[in-house]
Order: sequence, then C-alpha cells, then structure tokens
Amino acid sequence: MSDGFSIVDGQIVIEKDGRIVSTTDGTLVNLLPEAYDFESTINVVFPDFTKDYAYNWQWANDYNVGLVAQDNACATAISVPAQEWSSETDLADAPTGADIFVGRVRINRTVAPSHTWGSNAIELVQPSNVWIPFSGSLLMEAEVGMARAFSLYLSGGKLKLHRQQSVSVPPGGWGSYGGAGFNWTAPADSNGGEWVYGTSPGIPVVEIETKNSPGTIEDADMFAPLYKTTHRRGGSDACSTSLSTNFSSTYQVEVVGKFGRRS
Repeated sequence: MSDGFSIVDGQIVIEKDGRIVSTTDGTLVNLLPEAYDFESTINVVFPDFTKDYAYNWQWANDYNVGLVAQDNACATAISVPAQEWSSETDLADAPTGADIFVGRVRINRTVAPSHTWGSNAIELVQPSNVWIPFSGSLLMEAEVGMARAFSLYLSGGKLKLHRQQSVSVPPGGWGSYGGAGFNWTAPADSNGGEWVYGTSPGIPVVEIETKNSPGTIEDADMFAPLYKTTHRRGGSDACSTSLSTNFSSTYQVEVVGKFGRRS
C-alpha cells in the first residue's frame, strides 16, 4: 500500500492506504469572496390560469302505461385547459467569470389562490419560513394535472429567475352519451346527456352550479318530446357557466447565495 502525494497525467493525487482521497482530476469549484455575495428578497408571482367551463346535462325518461315521466338536470364547473407558461427575469449582474450560483432560500406565500383545485387546497409543496439549500429548481405547487416551479441560475452573465406553470391535457368523454330519447313507436325507459365546453376542453376544478327541478308527465304519443331540455345549455333554466376565480399565487422569497467559478 502507498501513502503520499503524486502528480499523475498532470493531476495532483493524494493517496492513503492505496485509496485516492483527493485529486484535481475533475471540476474544481471556487466560490468568490463575501464581497460578491448576493442577498435580496424577491416576489415570485404565478399568474392566473386561462379558464373555460365544463357543462354536464342529463336527461331521463320513465315510461309507464301510455305515459312518460321526463326529467333533466345540469351541473357546471370552472375548467382549466392544457397550457404552458414561463417567464425569465434578470435579478443581478454576475461577477466576471462566474458560472455557478449556490445559496439558500426562505419562502412565504403572501397571496394564495382563491379556490380549491378539485376540492383540494392548493398548498405550498416546500416548507414555509425555513431556510432551504438551493442550487437549481423548486416545485412550489402541484395538484392533479397542474404544477408550478421556479429556478435560479446564471445565464448570459446574469442571475436569472425562471417561473413556470403547466396544466396537463383534459379528460376525455366530451359530447353526447346514452339513449336517443323517447320513441312513441316502441316506448321504453331511456336516459342520456352530454358534456360540453365553452371554447376549449379542460380539467374541471371548481363547481359552479347544479340544478334538478321536478319532472313532467307527458302522454306517450307522437307529440311527446324526445327528452326534457330545460336545464340543457341554452335551455330556459340552464346552469350558470361563470364564476369569479383567481388561481394566481405570490411568494416572498429571501435569497442568500454565492457566485463561483468552475475549472
């Protein structure tokens, strides 16, 4: 076994009992003096999502001895279509030659979303009001189909803040489902409905309204309507498709860190 110091292929190598305990073969990191430290409190803001609505209408026919009982109902929700958003902001000039930034952050949310996401409160993923070692990115919020994160990094001689939020693809099942309505030539029980949206399909996240008024009794003849439509979108007693929501979030982030150079 060998102990000691040597230079191998131009690299400094220190061995102990035949084991390399230190070497310059690789990347060396040199953090700059305290005078170059970065310290600031920043606001990390995630904007509200682009939103739409989901509209569900259901109908049912119950046939019995020449009569048909007809009923219908509706339910609506704020929905969030698939989307990607990101923004990059310059925070400071980096010292000449600096190519890494390492530090720590302390996070507090100052503005929270106004509503839940699918009945779940949108909570801060990271611990609040404690110092967290930081050298890249942090996931801030995450629910079914939704995520928000921010990053701190050096690029083009600047310390940059990068914010990103994503919403995944919507569920399927849009359009009509179930039976075709009342048929006086072969009357029978039937039911069906439809899922529709305003402009774009999205993930339903907040209930707006539900309605289910008393049904009606019709003669089961050729003049009976196919189905009751009062609660269908555009009907005489349709569910509302609007609700004031704001899913934006704001975080106060204290940042303390050092710039460095890598060999």
